[in-house]
Amino acid sequence: MVKINSSVSNRLDNLDRPRSPLQTSDMDLEEKRTAAATRAKLEFEEIERYIQIKLAESRMFQLRADVALQEADGLRYIMAAKSERIEEEHANKIVKLRLNEAEGRRGERLEELQELERARLNYQATHIRMETDIRDLSKKMETIDQLLC
Repeated sequence: MVKINSSVSNRLDNLDRPRSPLQTSDMDLEEKRTAAATRAKLEFEEIERYIQIKLAESRMFQLRADVALQEADGLRYIMAAKSERIEEEHANKIVKLRLNEAEGRRGERLEELQELERARLNYQATHIRMETDIRDLSKKMETIDQLLC
């Protein structure tokens, strides 16, 4: 702005003095150069501000992307933990089902064993009775043989 103010004051000073066409032309060229330089500087500053804004935006978006990646990693961790827990629960349910099946088979085998034990006891009782009956018959036959002889 200082250059613009000095440029304006130079113009006012130059208006008061009579000038030659060459001087006027040089002064106009100098003013145009100064104005062009000022415009270029302003445009450069505007571009610099635009670049700074875009850099800030890119940092902001990068920060958001980093946060999103961290959230995604956290969700992956949670998902893996839940998946592992579900697999463990599933395995436990399978174990319980197999345990129930095994207990059912055990109960069936126990019933079979008890039935076999009852049959064995029944067989032993029948065997002992038959042996007793055979001994009794044998004694009776001996007695009859002795009486008949």
